[in-house]
Amino acid sequence: MNKTYAIISNKEKDKNRIVSKQICKLLNTANSCEIYNVAVGKDDQIDTEKLKNVDIIFSLGGDGTFLNIARQTSKLGIPILGINLGSLGFLSEVEMKDLDQSINQIVRGEYKVTDRMMIDAVIIKNDKEIYRDNALNDFVISRGELSRIITLELYIDHSFVDSFPGDGLIISTPTGSTGYALSAGGPVIEHGANLMLVTPICSHVMHSRSFVVSKDAEIEIIVKGDQNSVCLMTIDGQKSFVLEGNEKIEIKKSKLKAKLVKVNNKSFYDTLRKKMYNRER
Repeated sequence: MNKTYAIISNKEKDKNRIVSKQICKLLNTANSCEIYNVAVGKDDQIDTEKLKNVDIIFSLGGDGTFLNIARQTSKLGIPILGINLGSLGFLSEVEMKDLDQSINQIVRGEYKVTDRMMIDAVIIKNDKEIYRDNALNDFVISRGELSRIITLELYIDHSFVDSFPGDGLIISTPTGSTGYALSAGGPVIEHGANLMLVTPICSHVMHSRSFVVSKDAEIEIIVKGDQNSVCLMTIDGQKSFVLEGNEKIEIKKSKLKAKLVKVNNKSFYDTLRKKMYNRER
């Protein structure tokens, strides 16, 4: 049976669609197949209607491109193969030097699909839901453009944890533990784990530490102050929503999962050592 593939590339990183065309050639040479090929920018919406019969999505770009595609296509449950055209590319499975071999493995069916936990966030204002979204990496509640402290109240499973004056809080998945949360002092967590991480950002308290919480936990964050106490919720570093004082953010594990294609035998720690510790290209 013929396979259907989607190639979604970053407009800025796949100049003149050079890599997209290379993948199309490799796929068509190896096997008769259908290919949907599109280039997107950071703020572009992906036409998910055209992806309903797709077997694998090729994400061409860096981690931002991968996160954007994963979020927009999460409801379809299509496995995604990340091909790194950026710098770090922690979420990307394939480097350009291995492209030919990896595409041939895909065509031969020599790959695995792993599930990654996602999280949902709902914003509540005056007891009404005003916004909802999901994330593969993290939700970041942070101060806006002005460099003044914001205060956030944290509740886990409806129990008050503490108030955190400072730059904000990061609520991340295990996948997101090696992103912004790591920069803020959070722990490294195996990406296949089932839990959530709450990490304060430059908190103005003496006991600020990350909280590792159950996958079934319900996290609530209340923005303290009035309507002038403006801050932002950023989703996977891709988009943001303006928050005001007394608004509440409810975050929990999503029913959706991101599906990542693996074509090599590198362990999580191999990738961590190479891309995070040594910063090898």
